[in-house]
Amino acid sequence: MAKPGFQLDSANGVDALHLRGDWTLPNFATLQPALAKGPSRSAARRIDVAAVGRLDSAGALLVSQLLARNALDIEAIDGASREQRALIAATLATLEQSVVHPRPWRWSDLLARVGVATLEILSQGRRLLGFIGLVLATLPGVIVRPKRWRGTSIIHHIEQTGFDAMPIIALLSFMVGAVIT
Repeated sequence: MAKPGFQLDSANGVDALHLRGDWTLPNFATLQPALAKGPSRSAARRIDVAAVGRLDSAGALLVSQLLARNALDIEAIDGASREQRALIAATLATLEQSVVHPRPWRWSDLLARVGVATLEILSQGRRLLGFIGLVLATLPGVIVRPKRWRGTSIIHHIEQTGFDAMPIIALLSFMVGAVIT
C-alpha cells in the first residue's frame, strides 16, 4: 500500500482533499502533525477516501477532525465504504459531544459532606429513639395481657430473622477460620 498521506486538489472548481494509504494507529503519529500543518481551515470542501487502504478508529478520528475543522458533515466524504462511513460518523458524533468536567475539590465540600452526614445521623437517632419509645410505651400493656401476643407472627419473624442471618454467620465463621489457620 502507498505511504499514508493526503493531497489537496482543486478539480472541477471544488477543493478536495484526497487521502491515501493506511490510516491506522501505527501511522497516527506521522499523520496528525502533517494534518495540523497541512490544509488550512475551510480549504477542502470534499474529502476523498477512495485510496485509503485500511481505516481504524485512529484514522477515523483524524478524518473526523478534518471534517470538524473545515465545518463539513459526513456527506462531504467521497469513496468511503459503508463500514468506513459508519466509523467516521460515530467518531464525528463523539467529537461533537461536550465534555463535562467535574468541579474542582474544595475544603468546603468536605465540610458540607460532614454536615449532611451529621444531620442524617441525628435524623436516624431521632427515629430510633421514637421507635424505642413506642416499644417501651406498648410493652407494659402487652405484658399485662398476654392474650394480645400474636404467637404465629412472633415465631414467623424469629424464624425469618434466623434464616436471613445464616449467610452472614457462615461468611464470618469462614473468615475467622481462615484468619486463625
